[in-house]
Amino acid sequence: MQKKDLSIVFKLFNIQQEKYKFRYKLSQEELLQILLPKDNVVWTWVIENLVEGKMQVTDFYSMHRMT
Repeated sequence: MQKKDLSIVFKLFNIQQEKYKFRYKLSQEELLQILLPKDNVVWTWVIENLVEGKMQVTDFYSMHRMT
């Protein structure tokens, strides 16, 4: 994930959160702080697929190292 992906990742995050009774409400800046990759601590990937003839971010996932 890069900073340029933040707006679509934020949108996807909020769509997913709407499915739950209890959910996180984060600003874009807070989400960026949580998901922006950090060496050996946070890894976040975006998944791009062809949508209407154009490559678009359709999903993302993240892993955090807990020590």
